[in-house]
Parts: sequence; structure tokens; C-alpha cells
Amino acid sequence: LDLPTVADSGSSSTDNITSSTSFSITVNGVTNGATVKLFNGSTVLGQASATGTSGTIPVTNLTPGSYSLTATQT
Repeated sequence: LDLPTVADSGSSSTDNITSSTSFSITVNGVTNGATVKLFNGSTVLGQASATGTSGTIPVTNLTPGSYSLTATQT
């Protein structure tokens, strides 16, 4: 997973540091029509249906802090 450049407000556009609390993450390499879920640990932050080989998941209302994000498809 990679934080979108538009949401990355750290010292570079590739350091995955942001002050944004709402943004979207695109998960690539998934199956068309799959349900794609974004997790922080075991907590689901959002989900979307894949279109083609990607799913874009809106993430809202995050509190400041460090997150370890993962994604699954079903």
C-alpha cells in the first residue's frame, strides 16, 4: 500500500507521512468485483468493490498517529 501523493504531506511525496485525516487509498492487483478491505491491525477502516484490478477505499476521520495498514480481498 502507498499513500497517494496528494495526501502525503511529509518531507517528500513518497515518505507516506500525512497530516490528512481523510483520503483514499487505491489497492492494485485485486480481482474484478472482489470486496477489498483496508485494515489497521484487525480494525476495518473501509472497504470497496474492485473495478478491474483495483479498488479505491475512502478513509475518513483518522486520528493523528502511526498506522500499519493492510488490505485483503474476498
